[in-house]
Amino acid sequence: MSRRSGFTLVELLVAIGVIAILASLVVAVGGGVLARGERTQVESMFLSLDQAIVALEESRGQPLVFNRRKSPTDTSQQDNARFSDVDELTSTGAYIMPRLLRLLAGNPGAWSALSSISPDFLRREDKTWPDGVRTTWNLRDPWGEQIVVIPPGRPATRAEIKKAREELKAGRTTSAADPLGFGIDMGDATVRTADEGVYMKAACVGRRWLFLSKGPDRNMGQAFGQGGTNQDGTLSWDDNVLNYEPVRLNP
Repeated sequence: MSRRSGFTLVELLVAIGVIAILASLVVAVGGGVLARGERTQVESMFLSLDQAIVALEESRGQPLVFNRRKSPTDTSQQDNARFSDVDELTSTGAYIMPRLLRLLAGNPGAWSALSSISPDFLRREDKTWPDGVRTTWNLRDPWGEQIVVIPPGRPATRAEIKKAREELKAGRTTSAADPLGFGIDMGDATVRTADEGVYMKAACVGRRWLFLSKGPDRNMGQAFGQGGTNQDGTLSWDDNVLNYEPVRLNP
């Protein structure tokens, strides 16, 4: 009596099916681990950035000042700020991070805090801006995207706070109390920047600079005024990474 050797077609198909299932599980688990690792890298990057800003502000004895302008070339529209570290250039795209890094690079304590960031993310990218300022450094996330910066506004004056209270009492928004019309943030007594009130729909908290990575889908998401859902049906802001939770503003 002869003994059967080898596998039948059914057995081969079953074996191939099992292998395929195991392979898909490995890929799924591996992808999840990789995504968590990339998110951890971004969170670590943001921690270093927060520490660098604190080091710079402590060494100077004053917070960073972000100055809003109606035009990147019209110096007459200086938003009541006598001094600023970074000016608003509303027509030049992603510019705030390179200018912020330019300030931090000039301070030993701040630059030391940034030294732990991988060169894959903290990159040399020379650029000269329309107002003549030259920057050398830029910060990108593991997916190659520019880190988004939402700067806090300057402190509101007493007159602006008073006007804002009057507007709220009358059932209106605080935009009329702001010289540039973006509104007054009554939570931390600042005038909102265009990035907070118009583009991002998110307000800074406690005058802290807000940093955001768009995540692997490279989409900022509807919560920040950008748009909708991914192909798999997930909300497009679900994978965003921020250094803290901002105040979400109404669209």
